[in-house]
Amino acid sequence: NNRYPHLVSTQSTGRLKIGYPRLLPFLLAANPVNYGKPWKLTCVEAFSAAYYITGFREQAEVVLSKFKWGKNFLDLNREMLEVYASCTSAGDVIAKQQMFLEQLEEESRLRKTQDMTDIDMSVEVCNPNRAKRSGIFFR
Repeated sequence: NNRYPHLVSTQSTGRLKIGYPRLLPFLLAANPVNYGKPWKLTCVEAFSAAYYITGFREQAEVVLSKFKWGKNFLDLNREMLEVYASCTSAGDVIAKQQMFLEQLEEESRLRKTQDMTDIDMSVEVCNPNRAKRSGIFFR
């Protein structure tokens, strides 16, 4: 079933193992394929995040500037990137990541417990897609 058996047979499997996995903290993808999905970054998003977190913000923007959605990645993750960039150790980054994940869990829990049929009819709601029924033209 291997499409490239000649490549596999010439590779040493010991060299393919990653001894030190490189991980980025929790971030959301902004690319069109995986928009909003956590940890599903493209290579350019990962490079940009690494640049940003390590203090090379201009390089992060330059790398992303080649893509229409590039600026969205920084906008979507700006708060998290700023917090991660302010960390002084890997343990600090992990603690901040855990804080973000706990916040998301709490927000998710609150959304699940909220009764969507409980509508406060005393609150005036405006539909911005409709013209107001006041003035000279609407009497």
